[in-house]
Amino acid sequence: MHINDERNWYPVLEVAVQKASKGCVDTSEKYPSPRGFQGKSTPFRKANKDQSSDLSINTEKQNAEKALVLKKAWELAYSPLKQIPMNLVFAYMSGNSLQVFSIVTTFMLFLNPLKAISASGDAFASFRSVHPNAMWLPMIVYVLSQCLLMAVGIYKLQKMGLLPTTTSDWLAWEVPKHFVGRSFHPSK
Repeated sequence: MHINDERNWYPVLEVAVQKASKGCVDTSEKYPSPRGFQGKSTPFRKANKDQSSDLSINTEKQNAEKALVLKKAWELAYSPLKQIPMNLVFAYMSGNSLQVFSIVTTFMLFLNPLKAISASGDAFASFRSVHPNAMWLPMIVYVLSQCLLMAVGIYKLQKMGLLPTTTSDWLAWEVPKHFVGRSFHPSK
């Protein structure tokens, strides 16, 4: 009998259906399940044992999921701190003179943290569904990290001479300092 030939299987199936209708087919009680098979519905076997183990497995899964979500929230909170060295190098490489590139760099050091702070609620929204009350501390760390990035921008402004730090910057009658000369000694 060839496997793909449907006509040869029809009598075998017909006999099996007749035996099933007469009640001759045994249930799984008589024959054990194959090795590695785990049936989903075994209502009469081990019902109490399965319910207690299912509850403990569910709570373990929920606790593991909550721990993973909290870990991801802390990773998001620390991510701006990883950008600080890169931004310091970028600010150093752009120079202290008033050019378009250094001004745009300094502008971005202020604009990007402000955007991130304003969108911090949206950044942590996916984590609040699992831990509604535990997200405050990672959000505070996230905002403080963004403020550190803005401090890099303030440092850059001070190095460029754009921060009003002398009294002549604030008072109209104060005369700014004028340097008479600079000394330079060439190496011999």
